[in-house]
Amino acid sequence: MEGFAQHLEDFAFGLAHENLQNEACFRILLQSLFLQMGSPTQSEKSTLGGRADHEIKVDGRMYVIEVKFNRSADEALRQIRDHQYGREHLAAEPDTLAVGLNVRLDRTRKELPLMSKTARLADLLAERTAESDGAYRHLGQG
Repeated sequence: MEGFAQHLEDFAFGLAHENLQNEACFRILLQSLFLQMGSPTQSEKSTLGGRADHEIKVDGRMYVIEVKFNRSADEALRQIRDHQYGREHLAAEPDTLAVGLNVRLDRTRKELPLMSKTARLADLLAERTAESDGAYRHLGQG
């Protein structure tokens, strides 16, 4: 995933700006690119927690990807954590990575800066569990 956001930004820059209006446009763009890569991928995968934008396996590693349009990569990672996207992969793929992808379209400056943040999915979900445990303890004290 090293340099992934920059490569995607360079690729998307050549597309007509009319086609890059919302998050769905970028999800479709990613799905198309992943399919062309020939790697096992699934988009809008539905689980008990909701729908992850993308799951893809590249070079033996599973990636769970959430895209946010004009919202932060941190927010995308929080969504992966809160909805437990990719949780079913952890037993077989303990090194699964969560990827938050932030797409910002700035038409006045003619820029499409993309930012990505990654975290080990196991660590992200452990963080959620720790927060939940703390909330339950707090409720029990009241």
